[in-house]
Amino acid sequence: MNLDQISQMAHFLIVNTTQKSVDTAIEQQIVARLSQMIDFEKTPVLPRWIQRQVDKGEDARALRIVQFLNTEKDSPWFGKIRMANDDDSAGDATINQKSFVSSLKRYVLTPSNPNSGETWTVEKQQKILMNYWLAIERILVEPTDETSIIFKTNGLHMFHSASPAIFLHLANLKDFKADTVERLLRHAFENLPTEYIGVSAPAFWKRGSTASGLNQAAIRKFATALATAIHSHSAAGDAVSM
Repeated sequence: MNLDQISQMAHFLIVNTTQKSVDTAIEQQIVARLSQMIDFEKTPVLPRWIQRQVDKGEDARALRIVQFLNTEKDSPWFGKIRMANDDDSAGDATINQKSFVSSLKRYVLTPSNPNSGETWTVEKQQKILMNYWLAIERILVEPTDETSIIFKTNGLHMFHSASPAIFLHLANLKDFKADTVERLLRHAFENLPTEYIGVSAPAFWKRGSTASGLNQAAIRKFATALATAIHSHSAAGDAVSM
């Protein structure tokens, strides 16, 4: 079969996703590459559901954010994300590309999130996400703790889920610096109801502690409580006056 590169990728994606045997991380990378090439090269006819993914470009954008967070030395996620082409046993990875990209697409690259959309460049989104996680790390991860649940699935989903409320306040302030994010988060933690206050302590996020055993329903409740605290009068008032 004599196919050019883009046709080979499309053929591979169609065959393997239809048979449900392709790794989601590989699928994300192929869709991302097709999105980047679509404006410059002739593309074959794709199934409608794949074409929608390619046209939206979410995989390409999310993948670039993940690659930045994983390779930028100042990033809290530096070396912690196992990419699709990495050895399963390589490095200090705490989460895989598939989970991170899916989380970004579900919670961050959505219309409800102020830093989403075409008006935001990928470079800006990369820096905002890095500052966001830097602030989270400063508050909730002790310097010697290399196994914090913050950098696993539960931490990722909780703080990405709460991010629309947090980024809305930062957008209103026109200030996404890590110090500003940290102050806003600390104010929000102070306004949490008693039953959720534990989430504001590093001990909550230690391996084997409360965060390790949370299911998705519980994570949503904590994320909602944090978002509500962000919107509370005292948190908003203090943050704006900083």
